[in-house]
Amino acid sequence: MLVRLQVALLALVAVAFSMVNASAQDERWSDTFTPTNYRLGAGSAAMTALTTYHGDLYAAGNFNQADSITVGAIARWDGVGWRDVGGGVRGEIFSVTTYDNCLVAGGSFRVTESPSDIDLAVWDGAQWSGVPIAERPRNVQGVAALNGSLYMFAFFDGVARVAQWDGVTLKFLGEGFSGSPSTDPVSLLPSPQNLYLGFNGTGSSPGLMDT
Repeated sequence: MLVRLQVALLALVAVAFSMVNASAQDERWSDTFTPTNYRLGAGSAAMTALTTYHGDLYAAGNFNQADSITVGAIARWDGVGWRDVGGGVRGEIFSVTTYDNCLVAGGSFRVTESPSDIDLAVWDGAQWSGVPIAERPRNVQGVAALNGSLYMFAFFDGVARVAQWDGVTLKFLGEGFSGSPSTDPVSLLPSPQNLYLGFNGTGSSPGLMDT
C-alpha cells in the first residue's frame, strides 16, 4: 500500500568503512577495495551495487574489468583480490541482493539468449541462471529480500511496478508508477514492517510502501 510520496535523491558510493578499534578517532574511510584498473572498454565504468554472499564482498554495475581480471558487470572480493563471478552477465547490473541462499542480480542484461535469462538472474555459487517467473520483469532496477520473498522494482508490460515473488507466485504491490522512470538504479530497503523505495524518475516520485 502506498503510504506517502516524497521527493528524494539517491546516490550510491562504492567505498568501504574500516573500524580499526573502538575509538571514534580511529574510524576512517578506506579505498582498500577499489580496483586499480576498473573500466568498461572505452566507456565510463560504474559501480552501483554492493552485497555480501558467503562471506565475500560482491560489487556490480557497468564494467568489464577489475584489476587484471575480466568480468561481466560483477566482481567478487575474497579478501585478497577481485575475482570473476562465473563470467557474469552481458550488460549492466543495477542491484544485487541475497535470496534463498543465492545471489540475485537485477538490471538490463542477458545471461543466455533464453527469454527467461534476461534482466533478472541468480548466482548459486557455481553458475548463473534465470528466475522462473511467468510474468517476465524487464529492466529490473532494484531487488531486495524480506521474510522469505524477493521484491523487485521492474517493468511489466511496459509499466513500472513493485512486485513480490515467494519462489512460486508473483504478486504486485499497489498500482503501477506513472511517468517514465529513468534507467538509474533503484533503492529498495527492507525493514521488519516496511519496504522503502526510492528512484529518480519523471512524472513519479519516490515512495514509502508497506509490505
